Amino acid sequence: MNEKVINLFSDPSRWRDILIPGDCLDILKQMPADAVDLVVTSPPYADRRKQTYGGIHPDHYVEWFLPIAEQLRRVLKPSGTFILNITFGRGFIALAMIYFGKWKPYRILLPLIIFGFVDSLQLGVQTLGVPIKYFFLNMIPYITIVALIPIFGRHAEAPAALMEPYKKGG
Repeated sequence: MNEKVINLFSDPSRWRDILIPGDCLDILKQMPADAVDLVVTSPPYADRRKQTYGGIHPDHYVEWFLPIAEQLRRVLKPSGTFILNITFGRGFIALAMIYFGKWKPYRILLPLIIFGFVDSLQLGVQTLGVPIKYFFLNMIPYITIVALIPIFGRHAEAPAALMEPYKKGG
């Protein structure tokens, strides 16, 4: 066990804004239980990242991830939040933002800023221990964008060529 890591875990006030290099399973086993407010993870996808992670065959992926998931659950506070896969439905909200921005790239900047701000705000609220279930807080940025579409997306028209097959030179 790394002595430096053990000393770090003995004082939770020193955990803010740090990265701890190492194998996550080894590090998690050294951490005390019920100590973390937020876990955000996007594990490697099976054997797609052979160069970086050595590759996990899809048939063994769940078996590989379960011990890590058990440790994540152990260190997460009962009131904590667990986010698996950092994309977290953002592909669908991106489509709403395009409509919000009336199909104009420069107009999409506003909903991106609003979404990012509200998402950061709800993550901050989660760390304060507010007695609201995390999944309700996670919905706030999405609801905000969808609620603003009637205001900012009014009179939005899709490009005339949308869904038309592309013909080179035509």
